Amino acid sequence: MNKQSDKFLINEDNESIKKRSIPYPKSIIFIIGNEFCERFSFYGMRTILVFYFKFILSFNEDLATQAYHIFAMACYFTPVLGAILADSFIGKFWTILSISCIYAAGNIILSFASISGTSWISFFGLALIALGTGGIKPCVSAFGGDQFLPGQERQLQQFFSLFYISINSGSLISTFLTPILRQDIHCFGRQDCYPLAFGIPAILMVVALILFILGRFITGYIIHPPQKDNIVVTVCCCVARAFRRRFCSSLTKKSHWIDYADDKYDRKTLNDVKALMRVLFLYLPLPIFWALFDQQASRWTLQAIRMNGQLGNYTIKPDQIQVINPLLVILFIPVFDYLIYPFMNTIGLNKPLKRMVIGGLLAALSFGVCGFIQTQIEMEEPVLMLKNQNHLLLYNGLEDPYSFQNETIAPQSLKKFINLDRKMLTEIFDLSPNELKNDQTLIIYYRSKNENPMKMVFENVLVKPEKGGAKIFTLLN
Repeated sequence: MNKQSDKFLINEDNESIKKRSIPYPKSIIFIIGNEFCERFSFYGMRTILVFYFKFILSFNEDLATQAYHIFAMACYFTPVLGAILADSFIGKFWTILSISCIYAAGNIILSFASISGTSWISFFGLALIALGTGGIKPCVSAFGGDQFLPGQERQLQQFFSLFYISINSGSLISTFLTPILRQDIHCFGRQDCYPLAFGIPAILMVVALILFILGRFITGYIIHPPQKDNIVVTVCCCVARAFRRRFCSSLTKKSHWIDYADDKYDRKTLNDVKALMRVLFLYLPLPIFWALFDQQASRWTLQAIRMNGQLGNYTIKPDQIQVINPLLVILFIPVFDYLIYPFMNTIGLNKPLKRMVIGGLLAALSFGVCGFIQTQIEMEEPVLMLKNQNHLLLYNGLEDPYSFQNETIAPQSLKKFINLDRKMLTEIFDLSPNELKNDQTLIIYYRSKNENPMKMVFENVLVKPEKGGAKIFTLLN
């Protein structure tokens, strides 16, 4: 081996040693912790939000759905504002820090507003949350990437894997926990505890803010100054100028309509915008997918109220249905990496576009299943009670048939009667006028001929398991 080759190998070894000697940035611990707490806060609050609109603010289901999706829309629009603020004005660190304060304030306001159920205060808190979660969304992962130096590409890839795991872990835990806090704990004289269910996410958001600040003082951050130009603004201005000059002037015809902005923007910028336009065309179906996907926290959750929630010996709360998404994401990552993707490669489905098509078809199938379930629910759903009328469930536990209202009830069987006159029921079954009220179902259980029938009154029989009507709903169906 000649000296020149030896010198090359020595330089290469020194470079490898130099790369290996770069320590893993300790500040990443605080960024990952911040992301976990923030995602716990957001998804925990979001999980119970549509029920808060329905049961505390007394919105009907359509209005509750609209309010939820307006909030979701705001959450996904404000990242544009956060990106502009970070890139053009104050940088990522100060954007995250300042907007996180607004974010935490919104959570605290919402928690206190839920005590009295004041609508305008609740929406003010939600507006701050939307600004906060959207404002920091484009900054945190990018700020974490800024902590790595050239030569740490492998560590950077590990960081993004940990970052993604922290998102889904926070979502998984909070989506399971907050419905329990909402329903199983009673506070402020109510049969639920939305202040606590919103309060825990608020505390986690404060913890996220504290962790982010501690990282600055304990380990320090690599903070890059903001750029002079914001790429979002640049692209929008370039497209607007090209569009205006294309249709509002008599210039020589260009090979591509973006080229009409060449009087102000250089060739590299024009080529980048052209590439972006091609990518955006590929992403056209995605807004439709996400519009449907986000219904899991609105219409799908409201649909779950009308199901019994039984999974073996455990009753799933309606809003806990959302836990399936982060759970499957975490479980399916190794399954896809080691089983499904290798298998798809062997049958020629090795391109991302083909996988996107298959995923879209599966998503469409899932909504078809959801629609079928809804039709079955509506076929079996109990009839609403009319004014001054009540439902009756009559169980014949006798050995002989029992007759009521020209209906014969076989031994050891149940019969339901819909919208019977309340006065008639109180007279027949010897009830006082105050024992049977609006939206109550009367249950009569004949156990033996020698005993008076057992009489029970239940409220909210249409709601299950929310408001404690699960057993009666099961009987009605």
